[in-house]
Amino acid sequence: MPWLQLAMNLGRIEPETLQDVLESIGAVAISFSNAGSDPVLEPTPGSTPLWARTRVSALLPTSLRSDAVADEIQTRLTGADFNSLEFSVIPDYDWQQEWKRHAHPMRFGKRLRVCPSTRKKQETGWAEVVLEPGLAFGTGAHESTAMCLEWLAGTPLEGKTVLDFGCGSGVLAISALALGARSAVAVDRDDQALQATRANASRNACDHQLRVLALSDLPTNAQYDVLLANILSATLIDLAPTLSKITAPGANVILSGILDHQSEGVRLAYANWLELSVKNEQNGWVLLTGARAH
Repeated sequence: MPWLQLAMNLGRIEPETLQDVLESIGAVAISFSNAGSDPVLEPTPGSTPLWARTRVSALLPTSLRSDAVADEIQTRLTGADFNSLEFSVIPDYDWQQEWKRHAHPMRFGKRLRVCPSTRKKQETGWAEVVLEPGLAFGTGAHESTAMCLEWLAGTPLEGKTVLDFGCGSGVLAISALALGARSAVAVDRDDQALQATRANASRNACDHQLRVLALSDLPTNAQYDVLLANILSATLIDLAPTLSKITAPGANVILSGILDHQSEGVRLAYANWLELSVKNEQNGWVLLTGARAH
């Protein structure tokens, strides 16, 4: 069915307040985007991004009248930029099917292919991961994920235990298993990411080797041979003490989701237990890696 799309500038409204109002009116999806020229970053878990100018979009049932929605917003909110309020009707769209139609197999290194289920075609000598991201972040197309996959494809993983911290679609953990890792644990605080990872693990017949856990369920006494964390730099900095406790001596640590000017801050946060260096760089994003000595 078609949807009524609302778009407006955030103005001086707190994003959580606007989100609560839109959801109470009947919004089924809400997104925040950069309306100016500030850099666009993936938000940290549990937070809402704020730019100097933020644009808000929401999808509502077409049974709601746009004038009634506008009146409700103006009645319940102060500080809103009502002159920016726009409505349009858009057709229903299956984003996941659209991704399948346009996605193509991607090669990483000399032995890993990631492809959508509609384009599956096994090639001799290549480990293949079949992926559907669902509503979770992580298809391999973004530079931060691609660099992690290239590192995995170029590293001997046989017999290794792997932790994918902030797993998104599960592509890193599943790729590690396809490349020979003994077992993997995928952790995220987003339920949609956990659902997508479990579905992709089943799709790749590796669910018996992969434990998918909510962040609160991650054992604090376990240690891993390979630790992958593809999340934002601020979160990586905050996580340094936590990741130290679960990284085995001699383990490889791979950190991504870092812009080049942020790499020094991340490196310093880990300096008391890990020496990190830039392993790869793509379009302003960097991959930091290191091996724990003790």
